[in-house]
Amino acid sequence: MRGPGGGLALAVLAGVLAAAAGHAGTEAGGGAGAAAVTRARCAARCLGLRLRGGPGEVGSLAQCGEHAECAKCLQPCREARELEAHECEAYCEQALFPAGRGSECLTSCAFLASARRVKQGACPAPARARGFQAACVEGCAADADCAGPRRCCPNGCGRTCRDPRRPFRGVPLRPGRALRLLPRGPGRLGLRWSSRFSVSAEPVVYVVQRRAGPGPPGRPPTPRPAWATVAETTEERAELRDIRPGRWYQFRVAAVNAQGTRGFTAPSPPFRAPEGRCSPPRILPVWCSPPSAPAHVLPPADPAPPPAPSSLRLTAGSSGSTARLAWDPPARDPDVPIHHYRVAWGPDGGERTRGTADGRRPELLLDGLRPGLLYAVELQAVAHWGPTRLRSPRARLRFRAPHPAPLEPSGKPRPPQEVGPPFLLDGRLRATVRWPEPQGLNATRFRVRWTPRACARNRTAPTGAWAEAATRHPHLTLDGLAFSCSYQVRVLPGGPGFEFDTPACADLDPAARCGD
Repeated sequence: MRGPGGGLALAVLAGVLAAAAGHAGTEAGGGAGAAAVTRARCAARCLGLRLRGGPGEVGSLAQCGEHAECAKCLQPCREARELEAHECEAYCEQALFPAGRGSECLTSCAFLASARRVKQGACPAPARARGFQAACVEGCAADADCAGPRRCCPNGCGRTCRDPRRPFRGVPLRPGRALRLLPRGPGRLGLRWSSRFSVSAEPVVYVVQRRAGPGPPGRPPTPRPAWATVAETTEERAELRDIRPGRWYQFRVAAVNAQGTRGFTAPSPPFRAPEGRCSPPRILPVWCSPPSAPAHVLPPADPAPPPAPSSLRLTAGSSGSTARLAWDPPARDPDVPIHHYRVAWGPDGGERTRGTADGRRPELLLDGLRPGLLYAVELQAVAHWGPTRLRSPRARLRFRAPHPAPLEPSGKPRPPQEVGPPFLLDGRLRATVRWPEPQGLNATRFRVRWTPRACARNRTAPTGAWAEAATRHPHLTLDGLAFSCSYQVRVLPGGPGFEFDTPACADLDPAARCGD
């Protein structure tokens, strides 16, 4: 049944978009493959709208990005997140193109929603249903309920999963199987492929994906890592600039237009960027062979040690003898995955206690602390490369072990402290504050404000000025604190206010020259 008035126009628009989206990539694979194909279909559609001749004609994704209307159409296609229809519309109308200037953007939102919902091909005629496909049951509600390329189709008295009719109509052929690999210099690799005769009359966007992982010679990584998109292009080539030594690589390519795809090519044979030493030595690993190196032959380089961990922070235990140390893994993905972290802590100038943390769990409980003593911590990331251990630079911090939490009148300890012990990192005083999440509020972002109320022995601290930061978690490390001050902290929405004191500079680092 059709709705009266404007409902008919909406139904016609939805039908047009569904017809175009009805050729979704059935052989693109799940996860990153299917999402990448959907975005490429959206981009190919935008190019098709502009390939009509005249002054507005564009022929590549780069040209589309520079064209005012085509760029609006392309914006949702480049969004890495899979936005729901209402989120995509709000993204266009509020964040990108307010004042009603985002019609091209909104049309791409509608296309993306339809492309994710409707699989490739058309539903067969209800009269052709046989066996269970003809049963009068509601076996599915949408295409997503059906496995593989099957679609949720009506059979006259119900809906069941059925093989689509003509799933590759108007869809480009797969590129040729052979991928040529061409070294380009330090960390760079060129990819080339050839397209056979294409039945597509629309622009084609090529999606290039790779999977990579460390492994010794002759042994590709097991299990193999997931595929990730590294390039979208309208040309039959791609240039990659982040090839790392000692890693295995595989590539695959899909040809996509607005109607869909026939899927990705078979993965290229695994190849490995071998290790070796350049001459003269360099700080960073580079390739040293001449540009005339043949295809499939990668020049040697040593893997680099992992970068140092960052953002070290402490949370005190209620007993005063323990503290939980946490940190952020290196921001840059290392050449070789981190195997474990080495941690050493102890009284300043005294004997150290050593521990290790798994490379996938960046935290460790420090025990045996004596309240009131000044402690130093050193942290190092370690990667295994055959018999060699690759060690990062050391990250350091200093802190004073807190005193035990006082008891309530009932004799039970109070809840864990809301403020961890202040510590020195990179010459700056910091402290980690935590607060309970407000009950009944679905907060996705907290705003934290803090200010030094009074500084008894620090005449240079700016009292009365509020600092502010935002976070999505119920904790935050306050940076740039002043010594010998009493701080007030406020958390919004719904969080409590509290106060804490920072120590004197000499209490944390007796050798430092302090201004307090």
